[in-house]
Amino acid sequence: MPYSVVSDHPECDGFAVIKTSDGKLIGCHRTEKQAQSQLAAINASEYDERSLPENYRPASSKDVPDGRNCANCDHYDDGYCSLWKANVKGSYYCNKWSPREARADREKRVDRALEILKNLLKP
Repeated sequence: MPYSVVSDHPECDGFAVIKTSDGKLIGCHRTEKQAQSQLAAINASEYDERSLPENYRPASSKDVPDGRNCANCDHYDDGYCSLWKANVKGSYYCNKWSPREARADREKRVDRALEILKNLLKP
Protein backbone atom coordinates (compact mmCIF):
# COMPACT_ATOMS: atom_id res chain seq x y z
CA MET A 1 0.00 0.00 0.00
CA PRO A 2 1.25 3.47 -0.76
CA TYR A 3 0.08 4.79 2.64
CA SER A 4 0.71 3.53 6.15
CA VAL A 5 0.40 4.38 9.84
CA VAL A 6 3.51 4.99 11.96
CA SER A 7 4.01 6.11 15.56
CA ASP A 8 7.44 7.70 15.17
CA HIS A 9 7.05 10.43 12.56
CA PRO A 10 9.12 13.52 13.49
CA GLU A 11 6.30 15.93 12.59
CA CYS A 12 3.59 14.12 14.57
CA ASP A 13 3.18 13.59 18.28
CA GLY A 14 0.92 10.56 17.99
CA PHE A 15 0.00 8.30 15.10
CA ALA A 16 0.81 9.55 11.62
CA VAL A 17 -0.67 8.56 8.30
CA ILE A 18 2.15 8.85 5.80
CA LYS A 19 2.86 8.27 2.13
CA THR A 20 5.07 5.18 2.40
CA SER A 21 7.32 5.99 -0.55
CA ASP A 22 8.64 9.29 0.81
CA GLY A 23 7.38 9.52 4.42
CA LYS A 24 5.27 12.61 3.65
CA LEU A 25 2.85 13.34 6.48
CA ILE A 26 -0.79 13.07 5.40
CA GLY A 27 -2.44 13.30 8.83
CA CYS A 28 -1.63 13.21 12.55
CA HIS A 29 -3.92 11.59 15.15
CA ARG A 30 -4.07 11.08 18.91
CA THR A 31 -5.04 7.42 18.60
CA GLU A 32 -4.05 4.61 16.27
CA LYS A 33 -7.74 3.92 15.67
CA GLN A 34 -8.21 7.44 14.29
CA ALA A 35 -5.18 7.02 12.05
CA GLN A 36 -6.42 3.66 10.80
CA SER A 37 -9.78 5.26 10.02
CA GLN A 38 -8.09 7.91 7.88
CA LEU A 39 -5.99 5.24 6.17
CA ALA A 40 -9.13 3.24 5.36
CA ALA A 41 -10.83 6.35 3.99
CA ILE A 42 -7.83 7.16 1.77
CA ASN A 43 -7.67 3.62 0.43
CA ALA A 44 -11.40 3.52 -0.19
CA SER A 45 -11.39 6.82 -2.07
CA GLU A 46 -8.20 6.26 -4.07
CA TYR A 47 -8.28 2.53 -4.65
CA ASP A 48 -11.98 1.72 -4.26
CA GLU A 49 -11.15 -0.86 -1.59
CA ARG A 50 -14.15 -2.25 0.23
CA SER A 51 -13.56 -3.87 3.57
CA LEU A 52 -17.24 -3.91 4.49
CA PRO A 53 -19.39 -6.95 3.75
CA GLU A 54 -21.74 -7.02 0.80
CA ASN A 55 -24.70 -7.06 3.22
CA TYR A 56 -23.77 -3.60 4.61
CA ARG A 57 -26.81 -1.53 3.68
CA PRO A 58 -29.08 1.27 4.90
CA ALA A 59 -30.93 0.31 8.08
CA SER A 60 -34.10 1.52 6.36
CA SER A 61 -33.92 -1.45 3.95
CA LYS A 62 -37.02 -3.65 4.07
CA ASP A 63 -35.10 -6.73 5.25
CA VAL A 64 -33.47 -5.01 8.26
CA PRO A 65 -35.17 -5.72 11.61
CA ASP A 66 -36.69 -2.65 13.25
CA GLY A 67 -34.41 -0.73 15.57
CA ARG A 68 -31.15 -2.24 14.33
CA ASN A 69 -28.37 -0.10 12.91
CA CYS A 70 -24.64 0.37 13.24
CA ALA A 71 -25.09 3.15 15.81
CA ASN A 72 -26.63 0.72 18.32
CA CYS A 73 -24.38 -2.23 17.49
CA ASP A 74 -21.81 -3.58 19.94
CA HIS A 75 -19.05 -3.25 17.29
CA TYR A 76 -19.73 0.45 16.63
CA ASP A 77 -17.69 3.23 18.21
CA ASP A 78 -17.96 6.81 16.95
CA GLY A 79 -18.31 5.98 13.26
CA TYR A 80 -15.92 3.03 13.28
CA CYS A 81 -16.73 -0.69 13.18
CA SER A 82 -14.25 -2.78 15.19
CA LEU A 83 -15.49 -5.97 13.54
CA TRP A 84 -14.85 -4.83 9.95
CA LYS A 85 -12.08 -2.37 10.87
CA ALA A 86 -13.69 0.31 8.75
CA ASN A 87 -15.60 3.55 8.96
CA VAL A 88 -19.35 2.98 8.89
CA LYS A 89 -22.51 5.04 8.89
CA GLY A 90 -24.61 4.87 12.04
CA SER A 91 -27.74 4.63 9.90
CA TYR A 92 -26.52 1.48 8.12
CA TYR A 93 -26.65 -2.19 9.10
CA CYS A 94 -24.92 -5.51 8.42
CA ASN A 95 -25.86 -9.10 9.26
CA LYS A 96 -23.25 -9.26 12.05
CA TRP A 97 -25.19 -6.75 14.19
CA SER A 98 -24.87 -7.42 17.92
CA PRO A 99 -26.83 -5.54 20.61
CA ARG A 100 -24.95 -3.00 22.70
CA GLU A 101 -26.11 -4.75 25.87
CA ALA A 102 -23.60 -7.49 25.08
CA ARG A 103 -20.74 -5.05 25.74
CA ALA A 104 -22.36 -3.76 28.94
CA ASP A 105 -22.84 -7.32 30.20
CA ARG A 106 -19.18 -8.17 29.50
CA GLU A 107 -18.02 -5.02 31.26
CA LYS A 108 -20.15 -5.85 34.32
CA ARG A 109 -18.71 -9.38 34.46
CA VAL A 110 -15.15 -8.06 34.20
CA ASP A 111 -15.81 -5.46 36.91
CA ARG A 112 -17.26 -8.14 39.18
CA ALA A 113 -14.30 -10.48 38.55
CA LEU A 114 -11.86 -7.66 39.38
CA GLU A 115 -13.76 -6.92 42.58
CA ILE A 116 -13.55 -10.58 43.61
CA LEU A 117 -9.81 -10.71 42.85
CA LYS A 118 -9.17 -7.55 44.88
CA ASN A 119 -11.03 -9.04 47.84
CA LEU A 120 -9.06 -12.28 47.55
CA LEU A 121 -5.77 -10.40 47.50
CA LYS A 122 -6.52 -8.27 50.57
CA PRO A 123 -4.25 -9.15 53.54
